[in-house]
Amino acid sequence: MTAKTEKLSITVPKELASQLRELVPPGEVSAFISETLAQYVRWQKQRLAIEKYAGIWKDENYPEFKTPEDTQKWLRKLRSHDEERTKRLEKLWHDDK
Repeated sequence: MTAKTEKLSITVPKELASQLRELVPPGEVSAFISETLAQYVRWQKQRLAIEKYAGIWKDENYPEFKTPEDTQKWLRKLRSHDEERTKRLEKLWHDDK
């Protein structure tokens, strides 16, 4: 299934257009610009989200992360649960054979 597209008319500085033509083969300019624009839009959304939620983390709400040692302890506990789950799943997988 092909994605829906829309034709746009854009204006860019001549030097930029020249550099684009040097770098991108004919027939691939639209795909290059689409991919580059999508990447930039994702970056802008991430930047806006970071700005919007900056400062939302309050240390008093997360005492389990008060020190680096506390954070490591929390991670070890989380990972041990993952390891236990993996072992249970592997046992189930082997029992099915």
